Parts: sequence; structure tokens; C-alpha cells
Amino acid sequence: MRLQPAAGHQSARRSLIAALALVALASLGCQRHAEKSASVAAQDSAPQAADTACRSGDAAQAARDFYARIMAEASSGLPSSESMVKLAPLMTSSMRAAVEKARVRQQAFIAAHPDEKPEFIEGSLFTSLFEGPSALESASAVANGDGAVVEVGFVHSETGSETFRWKDQALLRCEQGRWRLDDVRYGGDWDFASKGQLKQALESE
Repeated sequence: MRLQPAAGHQSARRSLIAALALVALASLGCQRHAEKSASVAAQDSAPQAADTACRSGDAAQAARDFYARIMAEASSGLPSSESMVKLAPLMTSSMRAAVEKARVRQQAFIAAHPDEKPEFIEGSLFTSLFEGPSALESASAVANGDGAVVEVGFVHSETGSETFRWKDQALLRCEQGRWRLDDVRYGGDWDFASKGQLKQALESE
């Protein structure tokens, strides 16, 4: 004959199972809360880490690096697709988008007016002087939060001609933990110097 467990034992067993289930659910809830808190903390700390990297970085040197690359590429007009491979890491996403927008507009103009000269086809795009700099003489930065203004001193000299000096402002922004060129404010005050800011010119229709 099979013995049936006592009713009291069955009740105690059910209570124990219920208690264990509650403990398991509570433990799972705590684990998920901890994981969520860790994820939020990581997301919050990422911008702070990026800002810290920019604060410890040198905005003036970032501007020097950009213009060194421009002069090495002998860039005239809009940078070529090949040049952009090297320049893109030194620019913000906004600056890259402005260059590409101008390129699309330029190509459309060439297709529609093959006998006419389009804008941004020649000349120094990133400085006031059409001929561009032959050397960079100075760079001094003033940072404010995630932005920095770098006053850059240029010189242009050719054999048999007078040496020409001027200053432009490179506007940098901290993006992904690195100072990158976001715009250029032209400083030339002579006739035919580029005026205003580069990005505005690139984005204008």
C-alpha cells in the first residue's frame, strides 16, 4: 500500500517552493537592474571620456596637422576623393558632409554647363589666399567646451616675389575624443580674399 504524505508536509513543501521562486525572481530583477545601471553609467561616461581626451589634447597641434596635410596634398579647390581619404579623419562629420554637398553641386554644374568653370574648382579652399600657404608659421588655440578657435598664421612666398603673411581661424570641434576641423573663418582683408566662413560657402545653393 502506497502511503500519502501528510497534508501538513504538502503545505510546507508548497510554501518552500513559492519562497524559493520569489527569491529567484528577486535575484533576477536585481541582476537586470544592475546590468541596466552599468549600461547607463557606461553611456554617461563615454562623452565625458571623449571630452577629457580633447581637453588633454592639443587643438593647436590638430590645426597644424590638418594644414600640414593640406599643403602636402597641394590641395586646390575641393579636395579630390583620394585626398579626402587622408583629410576625412581630421574633419568633423559636418565638415565632411559640407564638402561632399559642394562636390555634388559642382558635378551637377559641370554636367549642365560643360563649357563653364564651376565654383570650388581651383584655389585654396581652407585659407584666405587663393594661392594658398607655402608654410604655417604659428597656431594658438582658445578652447571652450567642445569647441576651439585656433588662430593660424600663414606665409606665402615665391622666388622673386614679396613674402605675404596673414591669419585665418580654424574652428575645431571635439568629435569622438579628438579635435577635428569643423569650419574656417577667413581673416584676409585684401581685395579678392575669401570672406566669411568656409562651411557657409560650401553649403550655399
